[in-house]
Amino acid sequence: MENTTHQQEEVPVTQADTHVTAEPNDTMGIVSIGLSGFGVLIMLLIPIFGFPLSVAGFIVGLVGVSKAKTAGHKQTLSKIGWIIGLAGMITGVLLIIVGTIYFLLMTDAYSEAGKIR
Repeated sequence: MENTTHQQEEVPVTQADTHVTAEPNDTMGIVSIGLSGFGVLIMLLIPIFGFPLSVAGFIVGLVGVSKAKTAGHKQTLSKIGWIIGLAGMITGVLLIIVGTIYFLLMTDAYSEAGKIR
């Protein structure tokens, strides 16, 4: 029988690099999505109150895209935020126009009904 001994090589132990860098995030994009989304939800109930939130989300989203582009980071969340904000603004304008026309037509119909009597 052959007796072979295996020698283990000593490997120096070094401390691992524990410095972790956070990946840049699109905070303004997250805020923009929150404002725009909340604005759209509120707009379905009361268009006058939801419209300013959508405008704020739109503006924050555009600023976020600009800052992310300047810093060389991803712009995805900011783009989503300003698109939702724009959709909310368009929806708000349409709801306000339709609501105004409906109100005017109903008041006109009501006054015409009073004249018939």
